[in-house]
Amino acid sequence: MVILVVRFYQLLFILLLLCTICLNGCWNSKELSDIALVTGMGFDKEKVDSQEVIMTSQVIIPKEHPSMAGAAESTSEENKPYTNLTQKGVSIFDAVRKTNAFYSNKQFWGHLKTVIIGKNAAKAGINSYMDFLIRDHELRRQAYILISEKKPETILGLMADMELIPSITMQGLVESARFSGFASSVNLQNFLSRLMSESTAPIAALVKTKKHEANALPHVYGTAIFSKGKQARLIGKLNEHETRGFLFVIGQVKSGIVSFKYPPTEEIVSIELLSNKVAIKPLFKKKGPVFQVTLKIIGALGEQLYLGDLTSFQAKAKLNRLFAQEVRREVMKSMAKAKKLKADIYGFGEIIYQKNPHYWQKIKKNWPEIFAKSEFDLKIKTRIKYSGLIIKSPISN
Repeated sequence: MVILVVRFYQLLFILLLLCTICLNGCWNSKELSDIALVTGMGFDKEKVDSQEVIMTSQVIIPKEHPSMAGAAESTSEENKPYTNLTQKGVSIFDAVRKTNAFYSNKQFWGHLKTVIIGKNAAKAGINSYMDFLIRDHELRRQAYILISEKKPETILGLMADMELIPSITMQGLVESARFSGFASSVNLQNFLSRLMSESTAPIAALVKTKKHEANALPHVYGTAIFSKGKQARLIGKLNEHETRGFLFVIGQVKSGIVSFKYPPTEEIVSIELLSNKVAIKPLFKKKGPVFQVTLKIIGALGEQLYLGDLTSFQAKAKLNRLFAQEVRREVMKSMAKAKKLKADIYGFGEIIYQKNPHYWQKIKKNWPEIFAKSEFDLKIKTRIKYSGLIIKSPISN
């Protein structure tokens, strides 16, 4: 009996010893000093029909950085916490390899925050860039896509007041813009879903430079619209208010301010958006589909420059009516632009497919033309929930 126990423990010891062979730690670990952390990437072309790709990588320099309080004064051109590496190549991977020839550390894209695509590359078509970005296992699909009028290396060189690394600044600007409703918030995963859809047109946010005092700062706004087909090309844009109208329809307005003139004095009244719910019902008719779009929007009185009293029942009813009219104006402008471009940015084609697959099979080949001729029955129900901490404005009569 004793011998059996001893042999059992001997066997257990040998098994545990063999297990330690598998416990060899992080076999593929990489030291921070041996890699180049890429937080931003840019793609562009010299001309729309150029064959070469211009790629810019924004790499963080691992060193002690100045505090936020003294960032503006102490961060000089030589003391920037990042460097931008720009190279040309016949393909994106060719440009990456050429970059490695000038930078000893291997580029690591696991911390990518923003991808900026120049207007020439966007007009030529961006499928090849998407192929590269989603094929590599290191790249995360949470990185935001931005379309720039200027060269990406210019945007990736703009210093903001509170953030030392431009690509991280862009990430914050896109996330902040979601709460105004004036810019689309699209990451790689969102863009890929639209790109692979049979009907829904890909979109992305726009970025430009905006002068502030003596400095040029990045400004994220609007929506870039891409074509469907073999190659997704930039075909048009929505401005800020058209973008919010578009986001109302797809239910992505998280917050924001809707301002309008209150007659008869035409003074400004501002409503803070609290919630936005949307219901879309397609009707299948011989002349084409008709979409019944119902918006239910709740807001709060945020500011009143109108001198009259807005607390009465009649004034509240009028306020709701003007509120709904302003929302309708933004929505109809976005719809008119989308129909003109024959770009279903709303995903109406997907809704038809879900409701009536047989009907969709009949119309999907000509969907861009059918979408452009589709009718929309827009109903907007608004409710102003409250007026903040005061019931009556001190400036009202």
